[in-house]
Formats: sequence, structure tokens, C-alpha cells
Amino acid sequence: MLAPSAPASGSGNRPANPATGSKPSANSLTTEARFTQRISTQSVAISASVPHQSVPVSPSIAAVKSISIPSASSASVPQSKSQAAPDLSPLAKSALHELHAVKADLDQPVPAPVIPVLASGQEAPAQERSTRFPPLSSRSTEFWCWDGNVIVKVEDTYFRLFMSRLERHCGLFKRVFAERSWVIVTGQKVVGVPNLKVQDFETFLKYLEIPMENSVKDASKDTAMSLLRASRVVSCRVLAKLAEQRLLGPWASADIPSPEDGLDGRPYREAIEMLGLSRELNAPLAQKQALYSLLANEQFWSDVASQRAEVDLSDTDILLLYRARATIQEKWRILALTPPSEPCLLDVCLRDESARNALWWGQTAKYTKTEVRDPLRSAVNVKTAIPEMGHWCRACLEERVRAWDNARNLWWSDLDQLLGIAVPEGHA
Repeated sequence: MLAPSAPASGSGNRPANPATGSKPSANSLTTEARFTQRISTQSVAISASVPHQSVPVSPSIAAVKSISIPSASSASVPQSKSQAAPDLSPLAKSALHELHAVKADLDQPVPAPVIPVLASGQEAPAQERSTRFPPLSSRSTEFWCWDGNVIVKVEDTYFRLFMSRLERHCGLFKRVFAERSWVIVTGQKVVGVPNLKVQDFETFLKYLEIPMENSVKDASKDTAMSLLRASRVVSCRVLAKLAEQRLLGPWASADIPSPEDGLDGRPYREAIEMLGLSRELNAPLAQKQALYSLLANEQFWSDVASQRAEVDLSDTDILLLYRARATIQEKWRILALTPPSEPCLLDVCLRDESARNALWWGQTAKYTKTEVRDPLRSAVNVKTAIPEMGHWCRACLEERVRAWDNARNLWWSDLDQLLGIAVPEGHA
């Protein structure tokens, strides 16, 4: 039997509609029709080369699955000359290979869709079943709110939270939401936060979301450290300040040292420990308080001179403190020996300059010895004692009180440069 010839180039190979005699358009063909049409064309080329195999002109998918296609292994078995299969043309070989692939695909079962199930046994919401982002294994077990409207990614963990709460308390999220600099993944807003650990962020969320159950002042030092690190990354000033207060206490104060500040008289080893912590936390105010506490501690300087190896402080810090101490003490002595600036005309005051100097030096000389060791706190004591000095009018004494007030503020500010500390503006 003669094999039908292949259609000419450019001619259609679609079977005519028996009812109308016309060929269907490309758009009207179903997926199965287009598939079978392609197979029918290729089967024409194969029929001449594959003996004893009947291929329908317009087969269905079921028909294709039932076709017995010669395998590559059977073709390699030696046969007699009379039984040997004819050589396949390149076109026939290509079509035969494609038939193998198509038949294998049709034999594969269609897998059923997988729907995630919650731990409670209930199915996840429809949105979760459709998106499945992020994977259940990557979600925070404690901070995944089904009604949240933003996903925050920290390391490899995802948190679904509320935009309004985050932007109200965190400068980082306020800026991100204002600039709309999030990423959309399966219709959800995703914000990544670098330089933050999952454990620190979870600690932060506990104190942000459930403040009534989590008091910062009662937190352990490790928890407060974790909270402080996270608060700084997301720019939450309220929690950062509370965490600093828990860790540093009065050492984080911006106030000028005074006799009532609670730091006077503390062991200098505590100041050394706080100096290390303040540097680790990058807390310049606490660093400044700790350094001044060492500067003003008599026992510290005694141990530096007698048992240097027992003082756990670098030579660089000791030299820095020595220079700052010498500078402030010199300024103290000059101020202490300076009498009221202008002679007044009242009879109660001495008008001769030499007499005024001699009187004033006699009254303040005692403050230039022991009091100078702690210049800023001792200045408060001197300022309190000045109004009680005799042989001076009220105006002259008030002028000296103001001079000591101004000096304390100036010396405290000068320590930033003397100690190499960059204190935030407004706290110097």
C-alpha cells in the first residue's frame, strides 16, 4: 500500500468539517484538536517507515496513548535481512521521539493540590492557600497576625504586623511607609530589616505589643541589652531610652555631677565597668559620667600610683584622665582665688583692690586643696558657702555665685573635648 504524501509547503493540514466541507479556524480548535492535528501530520511520515503499525489520520489523545511505539532497544536487536526494519528518515525519527515524550507525559497522574493546615487543624484562610508566602516554616510562631497588613523580614524569619503601630513608634518604619519603599510579593507588602537579629526583634515586639506584661525596669540585663539593640536599629526612642535607663541607671544622666546625683562615693571599679559597657552600647553620656567619676576619685589615683597592675584601665585612658584633671583643677584654682570683679561703693565692701584680694584669698584658700579633687561637685559646695562670707555686700556675693554656676556649665562642656567624647547636641 502506498503511503500518503506529505502536504505541500504552505497548504493547511487541518481535516475538513464533514458537515460544511470547510476547515475550522485556528482559534476554534480545542487543545486536544490542535494536538491531534499535529500528531496526524507526523504520523504520515512515520507510517512509511514503521511496518505493521496503523496510525489514524486524526487520532484522539486516548488513541495516541494506545499506540505501540517501537523502542530504541528493540531497534538494536539483530534481525534477518528480510525482517530488518527500514531506515527511518530524519523527519520520522524526530516525530517518533516526540511521540515517546508525549505518551510518557499523558501517562503521568495529575497531583492533587496541597492546602496548608494550621496547627489547630483548621484550614488556612483563602488568601494563604492561594499565595502560600512565606512558607509556614519561615513564619514567626508568636508574631504572625492573620489580619496584619505588612510583613517584616528579619534574617530568615517573617513577621506579619500592623503598619500603623510600627510607624507610630519606630522611625525606621515611618520612613519606609512614607516613601513606600517596600516590596510587593504575591500582593503583600514586605519590608526587610538588615543588621537585626531575630531574637532581638522578638524581644522588642514583646515590649512593644504587650507593654502591660513586660516592664523594662524589671527586665534582666541580657533582655535589656537585646531590647536596646533592636530599638536602635528600628529607631524606637521610647524603648531605647527605657532600656538604657535599665542598663546604665544614673550613669546615663546628662546632668552635671552634683553631691546628690547618687554617683558620688561609688567604688571606682564600678565606674571602670560602666565605662566598658557605655562604649559597647555607644552611650556617650554614660561614658562621660564614668570618666569623670574616675577623674574625681582619690582612691583611683592612689591605686594607679601604687599598684598600676590592679587597675583594669588602659594607659591611654589614664593619660587622658590625667590631662583633663590637671586642666579642670587649674581652672578651679583660678576661679576660687578671684574676688568679686568690680569694687562697689558700699561701706560694707573693701574698695582697695589689694585688700579685697587678700580678704577673698583668705576666705577661699581652704577650697583649693581637698575640694579641687572633685571640681564639679565641690563647686556646688563653694557656691553654697559664698553667701555666708562676711565683709562683702550682697551684690558682690551674688556676682560670685553666678560666676561659679557659669564655670560648672563651661567645665562640663569642656570635658567633651578633653575626654574625646562626642555627646549629642543639646546634652553637652
